[in-house]
Amino acid sequence: MLDERATAVARTAALDKLDSTGLTTLLAERVLRSAVALARGFGRQLWDEFAPPALKDVFFESGHTEIGRQGTVIMRGNAGWLIEHSTVLVLIEGHSDWKGPADANMAVGERRALAARDFLVKAGVSDSRIQVVSHGSERPVCPQRTEACAARNRRVHFLVTSK
Repeated sequence: MLDERATAVARTAALDKLDSTGLTTLLAERVLRSAVALARGFGRQLWDEFAPPALKDVFFESGHTEIGRQGTVIMRGNAGWLIEHSTVLVLIEGHSDWKGPADANMAVGERRALAARDFLVKAGVSDSRIQVVSHGSERPVCPQRTEACAARNRRVHFLVTSK
């Protein structure tokens, strides 16, 4: 019964998190396998193995695509984690706020994602492990049209999966 319940909960969570990149789908499948294994008594170690990584978002000033001082500190930490975990692939999602036309926002998101990729490659992460995508202003983390939300939406976000 516990096995069936864990499977059902994990499958529901996985379906709620699906997106067009396919990376989230892979992560959801791993969570499902982990929940089933945990329910079967394989212990906490398996769950920890599939816990989300410590990669942090990097935020940008309005209209900027360069990684700033605070972003550099975050990117060093992200690069260190990726170097230590050489069996993962990373998808860098570039985002922008709602200001400006959609095509310009898409271009800004792409330049931000490329800046993050270039930083990671210079830090020693293999280019073959990195993909970039721009979502422009299409996937805001904060939907209100305020300056505070705009600042939260100008970011790069990192998703990982195993090779």
